[in-house]
Amino acid sequence: MIDSALRTWLLSQATITGITSNVYPLRLPQSKFTETSIVYNLIDGFPGLNVGSVAQVSEATIQLDVYSPTYNQVRTLTNELITILNGYHGPLDILEASMIVVRNIGNTYEEDLKLYRSTIDINVHVK
Repeated sequence: MIDSALRTWLLSQATITGITSNVYPLRLPQSKFTETSIVYNLIDGFPGLNVGSVAQVSEATIQLDVYSPTYNQVRTLTNELITILNGYHGPLDILEASMIVVRNIGNTYEEDLKLYRSTIDINVHVK
């Protein structure tokens, strides 16, 4: 469960928890609309074989949505996430990340929610 391992790892990072400890799967709870939060979604993932080995490597695409009532907080948290995630390799909770790559970043405003949102798509490779 790469997405759960990522959540646990994010909550162990002081640069993230210094801004928020709100990290949720799939949807933002209505009670958190006034707080800066991260919502994660496992887009796809599959196990594969390492070339020349029987060791399994798993790859997943995960979408991270950063929500906040202020644009400044969205950008601050987005930049922190990019800094710690892009190129990361090492422990990822109970898994071992061989590489995390940031693939896409976008910004928008959710008129219905009255929240700023930044979307970050990442590829996570674990062994």
